[in-house]
Amino acid sequence: MSGDVPAKVLRLGARYYLLIRLGDAGQAMMKIWERDNLANHADFQRGIGSKWKGLPWLLMFQVYRETLEIDHYWEMAFDGSG
Repeated sequence: MSGDVPAKVLRLGARYYLLIRLGDAGQAMMKIWERDNLANHADFQRGIGSKWKGLPWLLMFQVYRETLEIDHYWEMAFDGSG
């Protein structure tokens, strides 16, 4: 999140997993990895400030000139113990 996803990570036609986590300490973390190639991944982290804590969030994807297909979507709560 400190910049764009490196081009080496994204391949046209490949399937990816995306994990976005918003931490209690005001950190936003994102991990993206190729489904069939775990070595192809990128990690991002950025401080967003504690003022965002407890606010509702809406997941939104914007795609330019290509297709985005989402097979599964989950929302999970982390308890902070790990």
